[in-house]
Amino acid sequence: LEPPTFAEAQKLATRIIQVEDDYQEKQQPRAGIAKPEKTEMAQKIDAMIREMGNLAKKVEQLERTTPRPSRTAPGCFCCGSLDHLR
Repeated sequence: LEPPTFAEAQKLATRIIQVEDDYQEKQQPRAGIAKPEKTEMAQKIDAMIREMGNLAKKVEQLERTTPRPSRTAPGCFCCGSLDHLR
């Protein structure tokens, strides 16, 4: 199952981190020492979330700055006639 948008993917990744953090809290020994591989995984997921946010910003910026095609046909916008302009 793939999320259709960056925003949904980011929400999903955030939820995964929350679930993982909850799981880690339950699995930690009484001494309070976390397993390093889980911490590393959380860091990788955080980096992925940041990168997805950057990609979403780039896509939005590209969509806003894409030039609109110029109108090449002279004349009226409604009927195309050259004897009047609207």
